[in-house]
Amino acid sequence: MTTPCVSVVIPCHNVGNWVRSAVQSTASQGALVKEIIVVDNNSSDNTRAVLDDLSREYPLQVTEEKVPGACAARNKGLSMAQGDWIQFLDADDILLPGKIAAQWQRGQSGCNIAGAFERVSATGIRTVVRPLEDVWKGLFSTRLGITSSLLLRTADVRSAGGWDISLKSSQEYDLMFRMLSQGARFMPDGEVLTHIRERSGQISAGHPEARWQRYLNLRLAIMQYLAEHRADYYRLHEGWYRQALFDLVRTVYPHAPAVAVNVARQHLGPSFRPVASEVTGKLYLALHAVAGFPAADRIIQRLRRK
Repeated sequence: MTTPCVSVVIPCHNVGNWVRSAVQSTASQGALVKEIIVVDNNSSDNTRAVLDDLSREYPLQVTEEKVPGACAARNKGLSMAQGDWIQFLDADDILLPGKIAAQWQRGQSGCNIAGAFERVSATGIRTVVRPLEDVWKGLFSTRLGITSSLLLRTADVRSAGGWDISLKSSQEYDLMFRMLSQGARFMPDGEVLTHIRERSGQISAGHPEARWQRYLNLRLAIMQYLAEHRADYYRLHEGWYRQALFDLVRTVYPHAPAVAVNVARQHLGPSFRPVASEVTGKLYLALHAVAGFPAADRIIQRLRRK
């Protein structure tokens, strides 16, 4: 039997209708799981009663964290974790059979694992998201996994300072950025081993404009880090990053126009000329050549409404 070495941390806030399947999916992961730490984060529904019931069926460590937010709850679990590896599992998500064993095996090269996942929307729509092979591009474009699809080396998480409790969004990408900037390595894993179940009322929340500002600020910090510390790589791929930033700005614009316009003006400038991409098509390029950003986006929006 393989020595148990993986700690699983499940933060919980008002997930009484969800957490049972998350715990069950964890308990079925096999011999590598050293402990399952479940952190109740100020739940006001029946979550604690469900956890107490589950603790009679499974070997759970049930604890509490009064500081609100998923990051505080994860840090509580991190402080208790005894495993060399750590799996953070949001209580509304599910680990597929063999997830931890397969990723642990791939991580024996010394890498943290950024796994693919299937997202199941509240209306049942399923979308598979796989990480990019270029880790930095994956980090920049939100294609380096999601909290529950990762398997992390506990020492790397602790060396990076754990989760930033001030953040209400972009939490795992902020953590991975700090880990990477301190020398941790990540391996993209294209096998879908995690189901992400969307619902309303997760621990993480915040105003849309603030969320988008955090999102773009992190990407700008990544670009600055690469320019300063991985200059050869950045010079080779700078065009990709600038185009990717423009595509992100366009994504943000309908939700937080002032944020998007400010980032475009400060970090792309009037001389930037976009090229065709997954987000930016030929019609948009023609409009941009005449009207620029954001006027071209306003025209596109009007055309779509007709």
